Amino acid sequence: MSATSKAEGLGSVAWWGFSPAIDLIETYSGFFDSLSIDSVTVLIAGGSDSRHILQTVSNAVGDSNLVQTYFILDSALEVYARYMLQIYIAMEQEDRFNLQEKTELFLELFGNTMIREFTATYLRHVATEFIKYRIELIYVYTDYRITTSFEDSTKCLQFMNMMHLRFRERDVLESIFKFWREKDENIFNIFKCWDYRLRRHLGTRYDAIPNVFDWDCSITLHDRQADQIDSREYSWWRRRGVAFELRPADYTVSNRCLASGKPFRNSKGENTVYWGYWGDITCSPYLAFGITTSMYPELAKKVNGRRSYGATTISEVNVRSLLWRLGHGCKCPLKVAAPFCIDNSRDTSEPEQDVNAPSDLSHDAPVSGPSLAVQDSGESTVTSPSTEESTTSISVKFHLLANSYYSFVALLYYIHNGSAKKPTDASLDARLEEKPYAPLKTKNQFGVKYLPLNSFTELSSRYRSLFVGDGRKPIDIVYMGCSMSHLLDDEKLVARRNYSKETSTKDETETMWTDDNTGLVSILNNRALLIVESVLYMVELRPAEVEAYVERITKSALRLGFRLTKKPEPMKDHHLYFVHDRANVESK
Repeated sequence: MSATSKAEGLGSVAWWGFSPAIDLIETYSGFFDSLSIDSVTVLIAGGSDSRHILQTVSNAVGDSNLVQTYFILDSALEVYARYMLQIYIAMEQEDRFNLQEKTELFLELFGNTMIREFTATYLRHVATEFIKYRIELIYVYTDYRITTSFEDSTKCLQFMNMMHLRFRERDVLESIFKFWREKDENIFNIFKCWDYRLRRHLGTRYDAIPNVFDWDCSITLHDRQADQIDSREYSWWRRRGVAFELRPADYTVSNRCLASGKPFRNSKGENTVYWGYWGDITCSPYLAFGITTSMYPELAKKVNGRRSYGATTISEVNVRSLLWRLGHGCKCPLKVAAPFCIDNSRDTSEPEQDVNAPSDLSHDAPVSGPSLAVQDSGESTVTSPSTEESTTSISVKFHLLANSYYSFVALLYYIHNGSAKKPTDASLDARLEEKPYAPLKTKNQFGVKYLPLNSFTELSSRYRSLFVGDGRKPIDIVYMGCSMSHLLDDEKLVARRNYSKETSTKDETETMWTDDNTGLVSILNNRALLIVESVLYMVELRPAEVEAYVERITKSALRLGFRLTKKPEPMKDHHLYFVHDRANVESK
């Protein structure tokens, strides 16, 4: 397969990462002592989504009061907008959306090309909030033209600090949010965009679609320790772009937060920007949350050599657990995260469910008080314990009845009893107006700051004052996504050293080397960690290409002044880890 075809499959913008979510602070603690520090500064370049931020913040349990500051840098403003949207959903209070609703909203907007009308209404509402209230748009007239000012950031949310963005970038962000608010499906039909990309990518192989998709999943992904992804769900996503169908509903609205512009040259030689879906169509969004079962080993169960739970279910459990930990500051019990695979003998050793946990995700055992039934209409109905069937969400019941002969009949019963009412814009708008948005109070304080696009090579020069100086904190962790890892080869990141002569009191000439305060290491802490995302799960890359990528990244990191923590295993490691060592900086 040609390089052009591989690039066509990955797209020009990365909507999600190509590796599992990791706890950055826990990873840092594995190499350095983090107990003696009270704040951590993290630079995420090319992360593509907020999975690492949410995973790190949600895992902050115990008495830790570590202040976390994240600097985000990417190549597309649409990615910045999705960062804000994902963290906004994760920080929703449970009095506005219960745990199951938040999980569904997050995953649908994260990896689905088609979403429910309920989710589309929420997206339009959030876009309006970003424009009117949260970003604090203040229009001022300067030289007879309208600009957008973000100088008054006192009312901005902690995860929406855009003080460092250029004014033009802020204006483009506003236009992106306005695009999210539109309802006309004729302007942006993502299904047609997906089909166009698919036909262009596969070419003559389009007629062999079932076999092509099955090969990429069963042979490539499964051989690279991603066998949690079932070939059927992977093929369904490759064909239509819908990864997460967590309830029996109509997914008929285009997901506008997956739209971006791409320049093309027409027959006249003029550049024209076309809006469409220009993201990944080969790797899948399952990689972010759907291939890790370390927190809940029950999900790794196999029957006759096959996984009992696919990547869709694992993603739902991991995201539900993540959102629960954000609000409660402790480990999520199995009865909340995955009630459908709970073991009675194991449940006795599980921690008790928090009294504030949503009762719709509790175990099927009878409870002594009223519970809330999850409804797609945006309303919460109090039910008595005798109506046990209506207290469990459609999503959980769907998993419980998936292998039952009467699953379809049972599903119709739940729909008939009102557990899956058709959503209405009015009910959701009324709920959102009644309860204004207020972010969760997390265990540890954290903030997210957005840097200008493609400014990674200028951080040590033009933006040096953000990390070095009075009241500034150097970077402790640098995370590089594979979409921007090529920037590690840039000469601007290499620390140069000046040759100078100084005369001692004994008139003896001594040769001394002094740092020129340049390069990436000049804005790093003395003990810094570099994490680089691998290309292990890119299905169209051969093993030799994965090994070549790891070798190139290793050479670049050593050249910048880092050293390997362990010998890399290209066909097993989804991340590469390096620690900062000034002795490895090349002399120039």
